[in-house]
Amino acid sequence: METVGPGPVARGSRDMKSGDDRSFGWWYFQHVSDEFAIVVTVQATNILGGGRGSPRMSVHFYDVGGTARESWAVPIDRISLAEDGRLSVDDIVAEQEDGLRIRVGTAALSLDIRMGRSCGPWGPVDGEIASSHGGARSARWQVRLPHGPSRAWIAFAGAEHRAAGHAYHDRNWGTLPMSEAFRRWSWATVVIADSTLVAARLVHSSGEVRTHSNGRWEELAEWLARSEAQGAAHSADAEGARHFREAFGYDGYARPARLVKAKSYVEPAASAEYHRWLLVGTDQGRARICGVAESAVLQGSSEERP
Repeated sequence: METVGPGPVARGSRDMKSGDDRSFGWWYFQHVSDEFAIVVTVQATNILGGGRGSPRMSVHFYDVGGTARESWAVPIDRISLAEDGRLSVDDIVAEQEDGLRIRVGTAALSLDIRMGRSCGPWGPVDGEIASSHGGARSARWQVRLPHGPSRAWIAFAGAEHRAAGHAYHDRNWGTLPMSEAFRRWSWATVVIADSTLVAARLVHSSGEVRTHSNGRWEELAEWLARSEAQGAAHSADAEGARHFREAFGYDGYARPARLVKAKSYVEPAASAEYHRWLLVGTDQGRARICGVAESAVLQGSSEERP
């Protein structure tokens, strides 16, 4: 695989507009290595859907202890999709048949990630995870890159980090906003041996609970129980522990999970309480990052919680 490092970044003209005021679309990219993880998100709409807002991109860096948490907003102008779903974002994100590349160059951040494919896409049939109005509106999710090799180089605040690791990439889109489709969604990836377990638990607006996994949903709890890593202290640990237990049905929160993000999203018609954790395992007694978990509690209310 080509060595990654600094490279030029160009930008195009803004022309990403939604034709449906309830449509939504966002993309998630993940590089996980022993010492650090990088999460990149691209949004055509806000996180709750509804076709509002300008295109946005963010980059997040986390170290294995969960104590170094850095985030950057990256200016973008154009999001383009090929007929087969391949994504391009200005000259920053380029998805090809054999993988994808992400390059960022700003005053605060330099980033270069190469992600390769070791398997084909995975997900529910046609990507559909919820529908309404007789199928006229739907929410969809596809894991375009469940697992593959990745190499990342990142530089910020006078320091550089470089590592080989594991790649993951998925896409959410549709015309049924997540805040209408679900009461809660929970999702996790864990690198196990030479593959990545993907597990999602969706509580639909009707109260029905469905799980989706490229293996067995139970494998996530089994991995969590095996982890010997100890969690790091965090000011929001008590709240994070409650959310983690409710999302994944696991009480041993202090061992494998590092809370790295907790945020409230509020819109006039909906709100979400969102959490993100690093999942940390051990290798010969040394802690290493094995995956990421996320959960969001969704409500049709504009009242912000304390």
